[in-house]
Amino acid sequence: KIKEIARDFHLTTIIVTHDPEEALTLSDKVLIVNQGHISQYGAPEEIITAPSNNFVKEFILNQLEIKRNNIFALFHQDLTRNAQAV
Repeated sequence: KIKEIARDFHLTTIIVTHDPEEALTLSDKVLIVNQGHISQYGAPEEIITAPSNNFVKEFILNQLEIKRNNIFALFHQDLTRNAQAV
């Protein structure tokens, strides 16, 4: 919704988040900061496909691993719930 409003009204928005998925899906440009220093600035595609250093690479990989684990956990809960219902 935020992206639609910003686009429709030609607004520049700055979103501060610790959720990389949110940052990468809402933004045209992403700024990754590590200990007060800019680690990388660029388009979401660039951040994912060409991380500028190990911090950015590990940050993205760790977030993807967390998302993957959450999906597996939800899937497992659904399987367990379905098995109990049978």
